[in-house]
Amino acid sequence: MLAATPAPPKTITAPTSEQLYNANHNEMEELCHESRLLFQGDVDNLLEGIAGKLNQFTGTTNQDFMAWASTILQPAVGRLKELYTFRRLYEKSVLAGVWSILRGCLDLADHDDPRHTAQQLANEVWPWIFQNMDALLVPGTAKLSTRLQERARYMAWAWKTSRLRAKRRFVDIADLDKPSRFQTKVKVRLVAVDVDAEADQVEDVIAAEPDLEDETGWQEEQAS
Repeated sequence: MLAATPAPPKTITAPTSEQLYNANHNEMEELCHESRLLFQGDVDNLLEGIAGKLNQFTGTTNQDFMAWASTILQPAVGRLKELYTFRRLYEKSVLAGVWSILRGCLDLADHDDPRHTAQQLANEVWPWIFQNMDALLVPGTAKLSTRLQERARYMAWAWKTSRLRAKRRFVDIADLDKPSRFQTKVKVRLVAVDVDAEADQVEDVIAAEPDLEDETGWQEEQAS
């Protein structure tokens, strides 16, 4: 009788980085919660950040994956703990900067209670603080509370300017039927918006505003 031909050895396929991510998701979450300080939303954001970096992972095992993920998560957790300390110490300064602008334009707020808009604007300042924490920790000519208040004031001013620009481009259809000089201005305004004319070409209709991305206009307005 002929000897049976042995079956070829089974090929073991290494798990993909996505499979390792899913397999270690709970362990990564526990690593983030070791300090018992992080909010769940921040933990979710950290894990999403790991998911966005999976193309950088070169290992093949769970141990490889957790060692790699830890090099990203542990410093990030430390930074978030610093941000929480910043927020506890300087939240009033940030809100003061927001209110210095918002109190003069409450009609632009999204909510009936302007405190909600103030908190919403303040929340948008904290990601900037997180990204610039190293620079903020370098001593400057002004106190840190003053620097954060000024940044919040600038970002609130940028929000106000954006709302005013949007308001100037809004046309109430009912106003088109009014036989007044305003009707002519509306027509000019529509043409200006359609062709993206420069502000100085329609300065009789829309007052020129500084670029939101350029702080020069902000500085000039504060100096005047």
